[in-house]
Amino acid sequence: MSELLSAAAAFPVKQRGRRPKGHTYRKPHPLMTRVLGAACIGLFSTCLVAASYGQGGFGDEINPRVELVELFRIGDEDSPDSLILDRINDIAVNSAGEIFIADRGEQAVFVISESGRLVDRFGGMGEGAGEFVGIIDVHIGPGDSIYVHDFRRNRLSVFEPEERKYAYSFAIEDVQDAQFSPTMLLGIADGAFVYRYGESIMYDPERNWSVDKKMLRVYRLERDGNPEQLLLSLPDHDLYIFFTAERGPGIMPLPFGRTIRIRLGPDGQIYTG
Repeated sequence: MSELLSAAAAFPVKQRGRRPKGHTYRKPHPLMTRVLGAACIGLFSTCLVAASYGQGGFGDEINPRVELVELFRIGDEDSPDSLILDRINDIAVNSAGEIFIADRGEQAVFVISESGRLVDRFGGMGEGAGEFVGIIDVHIGPGDSIYVHDFRRNRLSVFEPEERKYAYSFAIEDVQDAQFSPTMLLGIADGAFVYRYGESIMYDPERNWSVDKKMLRVYRLERDGNPEQLLLSLPDHDLYIFFTAERGPGIMPLPFGRTIRIRLGPDGQIYTG
């Protein structure tokens, strides 16, 4: 079954109430509040839309609701477009409103116009220049340059913004003094890369199960791919590690355990939850 990409414009819904003193609601611009969701059925996935406050608005309103109105859908098997998405892993949008979809199944990046038309595709399975074996992140950097992280090769590839041609790539290094490896490019801030690192999972053969309390770290990397500055360290996901005679070691999320989400905001701040 093809995965779906749905685009929606977010519009405020008028509500009566009392607003905090000195705050009024500003109607978001439809192009600036576009929400993208990916799912393997024709439904929206869970979306979080942040409403901003500023000068001007509707008056006495607090906690305004947001309605999503679908603009287009890509990858629907019943739609006339020929694009079949295999596994959507990440989405980015450049200053022109073009949508970049990192497809882990195809090991490629699809470029969709603001109106929902396929305009380009680059990458593909392989270990050559501009190819991937473990595509996981796509980010738009300064000047709309395109950055794609291959987690299996620990490489960051850079593509030109206009014709999306491969420019260069470099290795993202492990942390030498600990068992930490890069797992996700969070973004670019002040000309440096901000990366999430995960701690290696250690299995104790003397026990047939354990609860792993591993850590995650966020590092600032320079252009040579070396971790330069530790920005953040906190507990990572809770994992249940077990061993069976039939299949050997196994890993699964701990039921009701901690699940960490971490993002780099446009203001350069790191947000976790």
